[in-house]
Amino acid sequence: MELFASTEALLRIFVFLLYAPVVLISYWKIIPRLSSTAKRIATAFLAAQIILIAISLEIRPASAFERWLWDIDKEWNIPSAFASTQMALVSFAALVTAWMARARPAWQRLYLVGVGLVFLYLGLDEFFSWKSLVGVSWKERYMLVGTAVVVTTVAVAVRSPQRTWIWHLCLLTGLSFVAVGGFALDGFDEHLYFLEESLELLGSWLVLAAMLGHFSDTAPMSKPRVRRALYALPAFWILLLSQSASILPIVISPLVVYSRATAVAFESDLHLRGFKRVREKDLDDIHFHLFLSPRRWDFNGLGYSIHLIDQVSGESVARDNEWADRQYGFWFSGSSYAPIYQQAMELEIPPQAATNRAFWVVLRAWREKDGEYVHQRVLASDRQLLDDTQVILGELVLPAASSATTSVPLAIFDNGFALDGVDMPEHAQSGEIMTIPFAWRNGFTLNTGDLPSETPTIPFAWRTTARASEDYAQFLHFGHDASGTWWVYDQQPLGNRLPTRLWYNGLADRETWQVPLPADLAPGQYKVFTGLYRQSDLERVSVSDADGRSFLDARVPLGSLTIER
Repeated sequence: MELFASTEALLRIFVFLLYAPVVLISYWKIIPRLSSTAKRIATAFLAAQIILIAISLEIRPASAFERWLWDIDKEWNIPSAFASTQMALVSFAALVTAWMARARPAWQRLYLVGVGLVFLYLGLDEFFSWKSLVGVSWKERYMLVGTAVVVTTVAVAVRSPQRTWIWHLCLLTGLSFVAVGGFALDGFDEHLYFLEESLELLGSWLVLAAMLGHFSDTAPMSKPRVRRALYALPAFWILLLSQSASILPIVISPLVVYSRATAVAFESDLHLRGFKRVREKDLDDIHFHLFLSPRRWDFNGLGYSIHLIDQVSGESVARDNEWADRQYGFWFSGSSYAPIYQQAMELEIPPQAATNRAFWVVLRAWREKDGEYVHQRVLASDRQLLDDTQVILGELVLPAASSATTSVPLAIFDNGFALDGVDMPEHAQSGEIMTIPFAWRNGFTLNTGDLPSETPTIPFAWRTTARASEDYAQFLHFGHDASGTWWVYDQQPLGNRLPTRLWYNGLADRETWQVPLPADLAPGQYKVFTGLYRQSDLERVSVSDADGRSFLDARVPLGSLTIER
């Protein structure tokens, strides 16, 4: 608590040291140069953000909802709506100036239009947090846009009259504040989020002052309708944000493009409308975005869990528990309208997590009641369920490292799997379990030294040259030479732990089969064949040798085996 209190005190000092000189310099050099309309707008927004920051810093929320409502680091609330409105006003001022400055060169007007469009997008993103849909690369993209604006501003300033340099300097200073807050401090330290957001607010205000300066130079005595439009824009923008139904298609558009739409209904009138997995550079962390639509304002105690569950053991190897993000707008569209908001989830994969193993990604919703976490039942779902509280969002495999191979394959299947070679045992006992260590590999060195020397083994070496998307089974056919009868044994090549639909290009693995030989299996000599078939239609996969000659009946001959009693 003492550390937290000291951090709060330092934040107050930093914010004061940040705002005091900017306010003094602004009222000395910037505000006096503005038109009367621009002065009122600039002063109103500067005063409003100081009040907003003071409330966010000093408020002692009585509920989780109140804490979210004034949290300066959250979206879809009062601070984000204000920040969005300020950026929207930058855009509007730039576009109006470009429209009114018909006497200026075309390149100056084009520059103002460009700045206006950039800040129009930033204003929407500030409220709806579209950058989170981009994933981890959003900073790089925003930095490129920011660099383009800076370079263009410098180029425009060099060719502009000297009296306008103060507005270009003001804009560049504002952008530098935004860059420090939005990029340098973002994620640097969780205690600095307040300073980070304050820098962004103050920086965007300086950009607003710069655009109002250009507007004042262009139209020092603007027409009444233009002044009324500038005054009305903040109210109109806030109404537009609050009327989420009006903007809903824009918010959902990334959902349609990037994520999987779904329809899952939980208790508490909570609906999962879609989800997406954000692309990662590695698999140390797996990021998901959920798109949810509740029917009422009942967030207290609501949360979500994502688990990575082993498909064979049913154990959870990684999880993320999050309280519900209250990314809401106020709306006036009636009780039938339910806005969609985004919930970010992150699974940290432990280093000891098994590779080449199938996992389910499972979602649960829960509520905290009297210290207990009650899982919410699934009332309806178009996705597979593990039980009445767990929805399967998808499945994945953590790839294992593999090495290259130069061996000539014994058999090449049309689906991209290759059988490198087989060393058949000579004898096996009927009524016993024959251990068969299979190796589906790409440059994998088979080691059977851990098996008893008397155990009959059939070591298979496989490699994959293509990613699979279907379930295949591998068969073993034993044909009795004397009687012509057949005995068949089938299973998935790597067992249940990794179905072939999850096999990836360059898979390297092995699996020891436990094949129970029937007690009444006739003794004698058997010819042994293997192959693959699709489980969906039982069709065998065509296979050929290394020279391209097809094997009869899509069966690869492995040699002979003597069954003894």
